Amino acid sequence: MKYLYGDASESPLEFNYINFLSDVLDFSVSLLEADDEANEQEKQAKKREKYAATELEQLRMVGHRLGRALDDCGGLEGGPVVETCVAALREAVDSEIGHNESAVHSTLEAELSQLRATVTQGRAENLGRLEALLLRHDLPESTQIVNASLGKDGRYSAELVGSAAGTEVSWVMDLDIPGDHLFNEPVRIRELLPQLSITVPEEGGWVRKSVELRSHKLAKEYVVEVSHASGATTVRLRTSVQEQDTGYDFHYGEAGQPTSVVRVAKGVERESFAIQERDIAGLVSLRDKLTAAMSQLRQNQPRLRNALLDNTPIQEHAEPAELVKRLVAQIAPVVREIAKHSQSPAELVVKRVLADHRREETFASKLELLQKLDPLSAGARALFDPLGLGGAAADKAKRRDESPAIARETPGRPTEVSPTKPATDEPAKRRIAPKPPQDLSPDPKAKTALPPAPRAD
Repeated sequence: MKYLYGDASESPLEFNYINFLSDVLDFSVSLLEADDEANEQEKQAKKREKYAATELEQLRMVGHRLGRALDDCGGLEGGPVVETCVAALREAVDSEIGHNESAVHSTLEAELSQLRATVTQGRAENLGRLEALLLRHDLPESTQIVNASLGKDGRYSAELVGSAAGTEVSWVMDLDIPGDHLFNEPVRIRELLPQLSITVPEEGGWVRKSVELRSHKLAKEYVVEVSHASGATTVRLRTSVQEQDTGYDFHYGEAGQPTSVVRVAKGVERESFAIQERDIAGLVSLRDKLTAAMSQLRQNQPRLRNALLDNTPIQEHAEPAELVKRLVAQIAPVVREIAKHSQSPAELVVKRVLADHRREETFASKLELLQKLDPLSAGARALFDPLGLGGAAADKAKRRDESPAIARETPGRPTEVSPTKPATDEPAKRRIAPKPPQDLSPDPKAKTALPPAPRAD
């Protein structure tokens, strides 16, 4: 169901963008806070390294000065006792200096190890942060492919592979296969479409070779792999689960129609041939059944296995704030367009049409959205300036919220009171405009009906 802008004009929005914006802000703040903490730990590590280098230099200076003092003692006219004493002192100085240098190195390594562990742990949690966002929303300009493949052990595994070109993020999610699902055990075509067949060109004739079309039944073939995206589907059938080197690969286009088939045989080069008109209906039915099963897999709670930012694991990326910058750059034009069509300068509003001539309105205060950024430094908050949430509109909203509650009347809606209240974790709210009340007053143009005359007994 497509959404409308706040002024009820048409929009290209196909999901609740205000809820998406709110979750993007939560994700971004959490990631930036962790990044700030990691950067602070790295600064502390550099400070500690610098301090340790100063300590080591001072120890070397102490050793040098004591060595010179002992060298001066060598000129004294003393006997063996003095020489022995000077040698012992020199050995003691060297030992003490060496011992303290080792202590400085050891302490520094322990502290750096702890700081690195803190940084690693903080950035490792970025995977979970991204998982929470991906479980609720698809990223802009993202493509996702669901794959299910049958292993030689007779068990299917399923995964969702996604990528978002604008943010240079890619990810893989593991999908659970419940016990009552089609892919809980090896699937044969006879369980889906017992009469399904494919027309295959084959050479025939003893004297003169010629190509003939022959029908091959697929009932005994196993479904060993299904790959499904919004634009294309691939289905691989094989004769055996253990020896997956003989069978057929079917490719489908955006409209769900089969576009080509490849015959696979052991020791023979793969052969592609056209699909006959009489086979199309059965192959479309096969695709529909398998993609329906794939859609069911997506409804299960997936787990983010890994994610890459710029081809680097996100938990190892040195600058995860880049992801926030790119996300903001992508969604900023949409957010500004929503603000342009929102009737209140202090809010973002979208609508959608419900049944019974009603509209559902979702709105979020710009001020409350901005308050989500409060934990961040001024520099980090500046990353969100392209969204256009600040400025005069936000200042006006802040003054309004700090003033006593005022009543707002909207045509076609009951009066709403906006009392001062603290920011919440879910700024997006819903208002549903009720149906207009039925007018029960009499029509003045209607004729008045006289009461019936009393009946004479």
